[in-house]
Amino acid sequence: MKRIFLIAGLIIVLIGILMFILSDSGLVNYLNPKDDSTATTTNKAGPISYDFSSSTPKDKLTIDKKLETRALNIINQTPGNKEIEKLYLSIKNDISNLNNWIQLGILKEEIKDYEGARQVLEFASQLNPKNFISYQNLGDLYGFYLKDPIKAEQNYLKSIENDLTNIDAYLNLSDVYWSGAKEERAKIEGLLLRGIQVNLGDNQMPLMGRLSRYYEEIGDIKNAIVYYEKIYTAHPENKAIKDEIDRLKSLQ
Repeated sequence: MKRIFLIAGLIIVLIGILMFILSDSGLVNYLNPKDDSTATTTNKAGPISYDFSSSTPKDKLTIDKKLETRALNIINQTPGNKEIEKLYLSIKNDISNLNNWIQLGILKEEIKDYEGARQVLEFASQLNPKNFISYQNLGDLYGFYLKDPIKAEQNYLKSIENDLTNIDAYLNLSDVYWSGAKEERAKIEGLLLRGIQVNLGDNQMPLMGRLSRYYEEIGDIKNAIVYYEKIYTAHPENKAIKDEIDRLKSLQ
């Protein structure tokens, strides 16, 4: 599974998604995956990190005794590797550093310590309930590894609540919904339409692409074409989209 570690902030996250989706090869893989009714996680890009040093000053993070005790219990566990051991030391020096907790959760997931990653990311969310990254990473963890779609949904929605422009959360939650029962799949349309409504310009493109694919997957070719054409109107240079529209029209 491809992993992308984004350090420079939400703008770079969005640019990275758009570069993938708006490239010819990306459009083929993203908008027209292999026919598989068990559905897909083509949007899943692995956990993401973000530098909170400017947007979340230390003085806004309150560390009470209970929270401190919980933090120490986590970092007194067996580290697993030298990178994690270094992070433990950094966290001991500054428990309020959200960046370190996010990175620790990523490293725990990398070594397949999913329970450890869950503890770390849950702590990060408690440390700063207004951040969106820890909630998204928890959504990924619950949705794709711990196989708990209810908690995945809760965390993705919290991530979206904290940042309506966090497109990854909409896309990955759509995949979690698709892997569930019919009534869960039915939530995809409303989720993506909401995301399209609150995002502007090129930020809408990945969401329109996923919505088009959803309509394709349920056999609603008419609406699939509608949203592919919206993308093509915004990016007429993209031949892959035009080819997809022509292919769908041939099916009508």
